[in-house]
Amino acid sequence: MRDRRFTARTFWLLALAMGLHLWSARGGAALAAEPPSRSGRLPMTILRQMKSSKPRVRAAVVAKLDELPAATAVRLLVEYGLGSPFVDLRHASYDALLARGDDQEVCDDLLARVKKALRKQAADETTCGMLGVLIASELEPVRLATRELLDAIARQPGGRALLVNLADELGLQDDETSLATLCKLSKLALFEQVFAIRRTVARALTRSTRPEAIDALIEILGRVDGEVRADIARHLTTISGEPHALDAERWRTWWQARRATYGAKTDSMAMRPPPVYQPLYAAAPTRYYGLPIYAQRLVFVIDTSGSMSGPRLDAAKRELLLAIAGLPPGVWFNVLAFNGGVAAWSATLQVASPANKALAAAYVVLQPAVGATSSYDALAAAMAFDVEAVYFLTDGQPSSGSIIIPGQIVTVLTALNHDRQVSINTLGIGVGPPGSVFELFLLSLAAANHGVYRRVDQ
Repeated sequence: MRDRRFTARTFWLLALAMGLHLWSARGGAALAAEPPSRSGRLPMTILRQMKSSKPRVRAAVVAKLDELPAATAVRLLVEYGLGSPFVDLRHASYDALLARGDDQEVCDDLLARVKKALRKQAADETTCGMLGVLIASELEPVRLATRELLDAIARQPGGRALLVNLADELGLQDDETSLATLCKLSKLALFEQVFAIRRTVARALTRSTRPEAIDALIEILGRVDGEVRADIARHLTTISGEPHALDAERWRTWWQARRATYGAKTDSMAMRPPPVYQPLYAAAPTRYYGLPIYAQRLVFVIDTSGSMSGPRLDAAKRELLLAIAGLPPGVWFNVLAFNGGVAAWSATLQVASPANKALAAAYVVLQPAVGATSSYDALAAAMAFDVEAVYFLTDGQPSSGSIIIPGQIVTVLTALNHDRQVSINTLGIGVGPPGSVFELFLLSLAAANHGVYRRVDQ
């Protein structure tokens, strides 16, 4: 009996030791194994506090991390702070990491974590937070490494979405550091190369009422074109009521005189009366059914279904021909006609030369009215091009194609457009009484995708 009890106890101790070893190897005891500052239980105590449902407990816990070794503190801030379901803890953790942004070892750790997440295609809001810290760092080696990393991210599947999310989050923060980080993003090569990033950074800056944001917007206005240029000019017009349209130099002069007395409490962010925007509309090189066209890369999508037959299609063609004729040199464009299927004038975007505009016009003139209305397929085809804006004209609800439910079309296209940031402008011909289901579809599609809806009654 004695030997059996000894054997059982020995077996139990060995099993316990093996279990603890496996638990540690799998990371379950990783925090407890890290060097404590005063008590071996402190990291686990902090972890419990970070997961607390009480805001005041979470608010106090981040300060305690200064008592821990840097590696342990960074791990807690990244894995349990930036990834927390609690917004207050995410922001506090981000601020705590920003305070460590001039520590080379901390930044090296963050760079390694971001690269690992990208290799696993597991980039998320935690990755966005780490990128924000890296971009904000003033360490030259970190700046160079981060610039290379951002360029690589922009080329990866899903990379643009990550950078769009990052700029969005920085815009929501609206603090000095976040604005400085957005300004740094605006000076990178990928800002010039990728429309979605250019637009998101500019729009993030327009959310701020700080003078530094207007400094940045006016500086950017002087070196961008297309939809982003119009976004900035529209915002400046809204907050000022000034008629300077797309003229960066005039906006700079206005701001030099106004900046010293500018304040969020005295400057209205309400929409101005329509006449205030007339100079901005007049500055557009061409229009389509009265809508100003600012984009440098765009696609016209015209409905040629059977219901468009007769004067309706004749008028639509006439308006489209005028818009094409007015496109200035340097603009790239294409034309898609759709009914039960989708047909493109060109397989790629073409520069708006006199010869190409004449060829596109001939294509438009020859389009017959026949068949059903494959709205989703036409819009999806347009989004496949690298464009800033889509002008979608139709006279009927979707009746064929991959998706025919209007609400589902809006949902799918808006998700598809997240990392493209394209303006989807909609024009409805004969949409019926105001507030009809068809009109609401076109209105919702434009509103969710940086566009404008225009009703065309015939």
